[in-house]
Amino acid sequence: MASFAFTLNRPPFGKQRAIPTRPHGRGKARMMTPPETRDYEETIAMACADAMSKAGIWEALQGPVRVDIDMFYAIPESWPEWKKALASGEKMWCTVRPDEDNVTKSVYDGMNGVAYGDDAQVAAGDRRKVYSPSPRVEVRVSQLGLFDGDEFDDGAGYVKLARKKATGQGAAGHEPCPFDDG
Repeated sequence: MASFAFTLNRPPFGKQRAIPTRPHGRGKARMMTPPETRDYEETIAMACADAMSKAGIWEALQGPVRVDIDMFYAIPESWPEWKKALASGEKMWCTVRPDEDNVTKSVYDGMNGVAYGDDAQVAAGDRRKVYSPSPRVEVRVSQLGLFDGDEFDDGAGYVKLARKKATGQGAAGHEPCPFDDG
């Protein structure tokens, strides 16, 4: 199965709300994507297309995909030096805006029509939001099999998504109850 990764060397940017516009002040309002959001999504599309071509992938992936996103936010200048030093290890969780879900939506929408036909194909993935001396967004995309537990290539070998289920156990580890038809 296909996989690729790319780094966007720009700070994380959240998807902005669409702006309603009216042609010459009349008629029905149309929705317009803000220019900053459009620029960010176009940059993602270009980085994604470049990574795909380097991986030998020439068409959008079919079927379910996994998208892992690591968001690295700038360390605030106002922090004391000891806190900046801790944050520079890229392990300190970040709790500032933009929100993780808005950045994720920007990344998904930027890859629409490039990595996959539609972001509805994203069936799995992890997100991480941490501080870093070099703000950026790292994205990894992997094609999945049709069923949970099918193997997919994550770029480092084959990985299984299988969930372990206890045999003979029902929900929460309890014995299953047989139905009484009688």
